[in-house]
Amino acid sequence: MNNTTGESNTAIGVAALENNMTGISNTAIGYLALTINSTGNSNTAIGVAALEANRSGTGNTATGDHAIFVNTTGISNTATGDTALYNNATGTTTRPMALKRSQTMEGGTTTRP
Repeated sequence: MNNTTGESNTAIGVAALENNMTGISNTAIGYLALTINSTGNSNTAIGVAALEANRSGTGNTATGDHAIFVNTTGISNTATGDTALYNNATGTTTRPMALKRSQTMEGGTTTRP
């Protein structure tokens, strides 16, 4: 981990949270989980390459291999299942949502009742 001032982070797995610098309260469990994260806070990634491309996105939860894989700056997204929200890059949800295998969303905002 390249941690400089980040705190309260947990990383378990090869390259998990490898590039974290100032991110706070992140949990990464699995090979390449949250590996590119540098400034994102309060993210949880469980699974191979879950939230791998996240750089500054905050409050995301990805459970499943490659869940929310492409996310870079998206906020408050929740994905459950392998490849769930795989192509979400900058999308933001106003309320969390749980998705099944292979559901994807391109950048944008989704409001859930």
